[in-house]
Amino acid sequence: MLKVHLRLLWHPRNAVLASAGKDGCVRLWQLDPAGAVTMQANVSLLDNESRGWVEHLGWRPDGMQLAMASGSQVIVCSVIGVVEQAYKFPGGTVGAISWRPVGAQLAAAGYGGVRIYSVLDSIAKPHDLKWKGSLLSLHWSPDAKVIAAGCQDNTVHFWRMPSGKDAAMTGFIYKPLQAAWTPNGKWLVTGGSPLLILWPFDKSGPEGRSPLTIEWHEQAICALGVAPRSGWLATASRGGRLALWRRAGDANPRAWASLDSRVGHLQWSPRKGSALLAVGSREVSGV
Repeated sequence: MLKVHLRLLWHPRNAVLASAGKDGCVRLWQLDPAGAVTMQANVSLLDNESRGWVEHLGWRPDGMQLAMASGSQVIVCSVIGVVEQAYKFPGGTVGAISWRPVGAQLAAAGYGGVRIYSVLDSIAKPHDLKWKGSLLSLHWSPDAKVIAAGCQDNTVHFWRMPSGKDAAMTGFIYKPLQAAWTPNGKWLVTGGSPLLILWPFDKSGPEGRSPLTIEWHEQAICALGVAPRSGWLATASRGGRLALWRRAGDANPRAWASLDSRVGHLQWSPRKGSALLAVGSREVSGV
């Protein structure tokens, strides 16, 4: 069990789990076939210009680098924990990070919009998607054509790439921090209320259309995640109820359980054939 650490992220190819939390450290854990967990690296960010609490993690899609954000700093390290790049986000505290699904572009969001860095090109200027407000979550679509962000004003704002044309989705009760794309990119699944809300991103897009809503959770959804290969969907509510859905859009989950505390994070293993789901709660994390 991984105590204290509140952020969990599977390596996209290997049985490695990154974790982070309040102590200013990012740890890399190796899982063997028997289920044993061994710490492989410990990256401390306390010497950087940050406030210590590591709030965001993101593996590059090919697994070659891990990005992390603490305060206004975005740090990129190698798979063995060596810091390789460090950026200062212009809008202050970083609200979220997200890698482009193909290549080595890293997007960071916060007050004022989204900044996209080319981490392998030290002289490339970052690309900005400006927005007057504070962005709290960030989700790059599997086909790299859309960047969606949950906003402070209870909306989801999105940009179409590479044009930068933007639009917004409204009607959330709470701040829609929780969102995930289905593997085919046709749906963006969001929380922000007790309803599970699915926005269509087919050829017509969500503009001017109503989302698909599913009523099952009694309390607001506070965490969700879609398995990148199988499409299984995991959702969790503020009361600790965890549900597993065979696919986004099903009327009822295949299974559910009640946990002892509110779930803060869900992460499916990206490995082919794997059914592992990492769950981070306010009390303890496990696999």
